[in-house]
Amino acid sequence: MNGITLSEAFFHDCVTPLLARRFAGKFHTVSAAILGSGSEILGLDDEISRDHNCTPRVIVFLADEAYDRLAPGLLDNLRDALPASYRGFALLWSNARQALDVVPLH
Repeated sequence: MNGITLSEAFFHDCVTPLLARRFAGKFHTVSAAILGSGSEILGLDDEISRDHNCTPRVIVFLADEAYDRLAPGLLDNLRDALPASYRGFALLWSNARQALDVVPLH
């Protein structure tokens, strides 16, 4: 499984249910992506050649008004509810790689 597929599954299996359960009705739309540098962004990773910081990761984009209302504690709330690992990959929370981030759309 490559990093893009892993991150997409992580979003659907872990992040989406948390958003739906903990923040139902608080926002209307969510967008998500993985951005930045790394072999998984370029599609160059696989089971044999993985980035040394290989972890599922997702950036969740909220509409600015929803972000402004929910930002205090939102990311911490989600992080606390996520498992320590997903499909055998530890979720990383270092300065170099974050498993999850929540940002305003603009």
